[in-house]
Amino acid sequence: MKATYYLVLPLNLAKRTLMFIVGVFESLNLTNFRSQKKYSQCIVRPNSVLVVETFSTHGETLSGVIKYFQDLGYNVDIFIRHFHRRLGLAWVDNIRSYALSTWSMKKFLLSSKCNNYEFVFFNTFDSQQTFGLPTTLTVLDWLGKTPPAKYGVLGIYHNLKTLNQDPLKQLLESHRLFALNEYTNQIPLLNSNDFSVSSPTVKFSNPRLLNRKIKFLLSGRIIPKVREFPMLLETVSELIQHNYTNFEINIVGSKSPSIPSILRKRIKFLGWLKFDSFQKEVENSDFLITLLNSSNKYHQGYMQYKTTGTKQLALGFLKPLIIEKPFADIYGFDAQNAVVYTNNLTLAFERVLNMSTEEYSTMQSNLKKFRDTVRAKSLNNLQDVIKNIVTIQ
Repeated sequence: MKATYYLVLPLNLAKRTLMFIVGVFESLNLTNFRSQKKYSQCIVRPNSVLVVETFSTHGETLSGVIKYFQDLGYNVDIFIRHFHRRLGLAWVDNIRSYALSTWSMKKFLLSSKCNNYEFVFFNTFDSQQTFGLPTTLTVLDWLGKTPPAKYGVLGIYHNLKTLNQDPLKQLLESHRLFALNEYTNQIPLLNSNDFSVSSPTVKFSNPRLLNRKIKFLLSGRIIPKVREFPMLLETVSELIQHNYTNFEINIVGSKSPSIPSILRKRIKFLGWLKFDSFQKEVENSDFLITLLNSSNKYHQGYMQYKTTGTKQLALGFLKPLIIEKPFADIYGFDAQNAVVYTNNLTLAFERVLNMSTEEYSTMQSNLKKFRDTVRAKSLNNLQDVIKNIVTIQ
């Protein structure tokens, strides 16, 4: 029998090849050429910070980071990927944004022009996710050296699992990293949740009193490692059996899930949306669903070293979360500002579908108090870190 041979690229090489192809296409994008020219001709303003997002997601948190720096009196320039250019940043005053390929970013970050910035801030300091290379931990590994900003670099590290590995230890010791949640006192909180939303746009009312549907929103990758989707299907089936029908669940994300035909009136998959469309979906919802399960080994990381983006959405848009207690405890939510459940998601939904307008209003007010506390602490942390670095240097 004739042997058959298969050529299998090593994982690292395959990822490098993919990223090279992505880099080529991004670099040939007309937006990249225009932004290169625009940035080459610009003059860095005094007291400026350069905020950089290299990752394909996380861009939705940029506006909050920019706002923190502006509150501290800095001018802000930003580097974003071309698919981030419609992130709804227009509401943020006095910023200059450049939609660039990662190759172009690297060229400018290592140029002498960076000397004119007080800091370079990486919105995603991890590079393992960004560039798909298991041999790299930070964007500095990818760059090869530190950008020559006056006071160096700062950034948010999203996956704290590798926090105690070199060279992260050095960055921690020099107090240059932040996290979206307070997992350890090694790294201060900097939670970015400002989406230009001053007040809720949808007024909640009990569906049993008025003829309207309660709207739930689930966002993210609908895969077992990220969302416990079968649990939601079971919950919706039970709700229908219990004669609860005046609700709908919209799903924004990737990996279209399999939804039984009998449930499709209640669950709608919208796919990936542009940020402005996604923002409207969040604004028009009443509750956000985390769909994290503490008994799922893949979800336990969300209690130990990484933070679900739904936390930022809940705080920024003041939409109460439906969240399991172990995750609520870690993220700072409680029964006063969220719908917290233990084991039984169906009971949590039934509580929501019987909630009075007054109960919802009180929960939302408590959520705003929590949000204001998070923002104040984040701003103070950033201010303290900058003050210490500037004083030492």
